[in-house]
Amino acid sequence: MNIVRLGIKGKQVLGVTSIVGAVVVVLSLLNLARLARVSLEESQARADFIARAIYQRAREVIREGSDPYKALRGDPGLRSILTSSLYSKNVTFAAIVDVYDLVVAHADPALDGQPLPPGGDLSKLLSRPALSQLVAIYSGQGRNLELQQPLLLGNTQFGSLRIGVSTLAFLKYERNYNAQLKALDYVPEGSKVLALATIPCRNVWYTTRMEHLSSMATVRRDAFVNDQWVAPGAQLLRIKYHAAGRYFSHDPSQILRNPSCRARNEPILDLALAVFPRPAFDYVWMIDMPKEHWPIDPGLRPVWQGKRFGILYRIIHRPEDASWPGLSATPQAGSATASSETPNGSARRVTQ
Repeated sequence: MNIVRLGIKGKQVLGVTSIVGAVVVVLSLLNLARLARVSLEESQARADFIARAIYQRAREVIREGSDPYKALRGDPGLRSILTSSLYSKNVTFAAIVDVYDLVVAHADPALDGQPLPPGGDLSKLLSRPALSQLVAIYSGQGRNLELQQPLLLGNTQFGSLRIGVSTLAFLKYERNYNAQLKALDYVPEGSKVLALATIPCRNVWYTTRMEHLSSMATVRRDAFVNDQWVAPGAQLLRIKYHAAGRYFSHDPSQILRNPSCRARNEPILDLALAVFPRPAFDYVWMIDMPKEHWPIDPGLRPVWQGKRFGILYRIIHRPEDASWPGLSATPQAGSATASSETPNGSARRVTQ
């Protein structure tokens, strides 16, 4: 059996590679932990909002000397709030229970009078270290957590509000993100990407959180994407890629909703594909776009597509596109955004 011995150079390469690998793993875990905490805090905020609405209605319904359970169970306004809470994607239930954990009023009326076993405490999980939160979210098939708030009649507790949240929703978000981000494997460094993200109507409670997923093209591919927005005093950047034009250079030109419920300044798919400045972009990335809406365009060549949602097109440029206003014959170093004027002056800084 031949034994291969590493020389000094080989050992150095192995050592450096091991260190780099360890750093990447640690940074990835820290990033996931931060995302887990943000997701938990967002879920707590939504649950707290729903709990406040239910609490306010319950307070109006209950009268001194009346049977609180009967009043709560029979109020149509309270029932409407409980039912509508389920439109929030990561909320699994909303209920009022008595001191014995029997349901007084539930989003599902069929569960009234049934016992409701307690779930994990969302507030306690948020107080734990970030890695513990990460394990709680990504272990198994997720966990069922609750936000609880006591209900008092005078100084006596007669029940509590309970809002259920499932961490399974976080797993679904992550899977959806990863599925769409596979398109970036086909985007070269420094490309110009027109993103069009399919998202729900503005009048619904839930969101797919795809509005600015395209910014990952900037992070991973140093690409220009049309999803940035400039708010004076809020961000240290301004968009300087003039070739994209006044509309297709920034948010909300990347947002696609059903035409019946879009905002006035949000694009319509057919119109956007007809008028966007093709010479200024290299790719069109349709994020979460259903397969039945993928366009067939001789000027767009598919280079990646998801199983059912999402597609990436390479734009077929013509020779005359090189003379498009704002395009440079020789690529310039740097980003397509620049730091804006701030109290710290005009010192150069990373902007994307």
